[in-house]
This record gives sequence, C-alpha cells and structure tokens, in this order.
Amino acid sequence: MSQVEKYRPVGQCIYCYYKPKNLKELGNEHILAVSLGGDAVLPRASCKKCEKVTSYLDGYCAKNIFQSARFAIGYPTRRPKEVPTHLEVQETFSPDPKTAAKRLVPIGDHPGFLALPSFDLPGIIRNRTPSENFAHPVKFHFWSIFNDHDERIQRLKRSGLSGVKLYREVKVAPFVRMLAKVAHAGAVARCGGLDSFTPLLPEVILKGTSAPYLIGCAERRTPPPSFELHKFNLEIREINSKRYVIAFLRLFANIGADVGTPVYLLVVGEALPKAEERIVFVP
Repeated sequence: MSQVEKYRPVGQCIYCYYKPKNLKELGNEHILAVSLGGDAVLPRASCKKCEKVTSYLDGYCAKNIFQSARFAIGYPTRRPKEVPTHLEVQETFSPDPKTAAKRLVPIGDHPGFLALPSFDLPGIIRNRTPSENFAHPVKFHFWSIFNDHDERIQRLKRSGLSGVKLYREVKVAPFVRMLAKVAHAGAVARCGGLDSFTPLLPEVILKGTSAPYLIGCAERRTPPPSFELHKFNLEIREINSKRYVIAFLRLFANIGADVGTPVYLLVVGEALPKAEERIVFVP
C-alpha cells in the first residue's frame, strides 16, 4: 500500500462525485489510513462532507478494532500526544464486558492481539439478490501479535492479576465500509480515475447499503501469512457475462502462523476500457 507513484489530482469527490470550480474545496484522500501505515494519497479527491464519513470509518476501526495491534506494531498516528501508555485487559470474562473486572497494563507488557471477521464470497458472485445481511454467519478469527504471548500472560499474572482476558468490539458495518473505502480509492488511483470503471462501492461507503452483495472474502479466506504489512491487488473478472474490477485486500498480512488474516474480496465496479488497459483479466 506504499505510494509507488505520484497520483494526479482527481478534481472531484470520488464518493459523491461533487466537482467544484475551485479545487481547493477538495481534500487529499489517504487510500489506506495513516493509522495503518498508509502513505498513498489521492490529491483533491474528497469533499468535506464525505471526508467526515471516511474519517469516522477509519477512526472507528483504528480505535476500536486495531488499537492493540497498531500500538504493539508501532504504526504512526496523527496525534502522537494521545498515544496511550497503558492498554486494558480484563481479569474475568463476562458476557457483558462492561461488568468485567478490568486493569490497565503498560503497552510493553500487553499481550497484543487482533480480531478480524471473515465472510463468504460476495452475493453478486454467488448469484444472490442484493441484501443487507450476509448469507451465512460471520466468522471471527483471533491472532497474537507477539511470539512471546504466553510469557506476557504469565508475567501479568505474576504481577498480581487474577486472570488475563482480552476483549475487542468489532462492529461489522463500519468495518466493511472502511474496506470499501480502501478498495474504491485504491481502484481510482491504480486505474487512473473514476472514468475507468462504473463505481459500485460509494453507496456502501457513505450509507452501508447492500455491503454483503459486493463485499466478502476470497475462496481461500485465511491462507498462511506473507511478508507484507498489507496487500492490495486488482483484477478484472467476469461475473454473469460482465467484466468487473475486483479488489483483494489483506490487512496485517504478516500476522499469524499457519493461518493468516482474511483476504477480503470487493467488487469495485464494472470495468471500462481504461481499466482493461491497466489491470490483468483473470478468467
């Protein structure tokens, strides 16, 4: 997800398509959030209204889903003064985390972990009608960030904790909308503009509409990890006699042992000639 080329200014909002006379009304859009180490930027690509939506999605995921993983790995932050020195663990398990006994422990001692959901293939690939619900129950997967995870647990217990339970809230709706934002912005950048495909994901990003129809996981959902921090690839595939731009996104790709993090598959939009020139067609 590193910026390997300088992308040209888009000149309109890539989400709502607002095209102002003064380009200064448009902000620069990070394809992947800075909080995840993203440095690829689309200049003049987001209006202020849509920027509030995407900032909320990136912020929710950074704070509520990726928090311990981000700080354990040392990803950058826009607000270094707000980086916590301690993170929370639970001493007891409770169906309602609000009632569980909690303790703050130093980041250096925290047994960082990551929780991510996985899904079946998107509904459009499975010939299903658009829906607001995933066809099958969402599965959750959990990974330790550190190789000395068990040793950290034992150290915390020796420090006086009666138990060490890790809890993370993962709301699926903002998470999949964040995935859609990365895939859509990445496709605009890689394909050379909004005129390279007929976008399908902006409604998902801005409103959460029909996300399960366009977003899911690849056929092999959790392959072994790779060496990259994050992976992003585009392909063109034929679905129901039409050719679509497909994005494959894998966050924290280097985490895990035999089972790595999910490979998310997003149907970005119907391919136009400009995309056909830049992306490989995979039958």
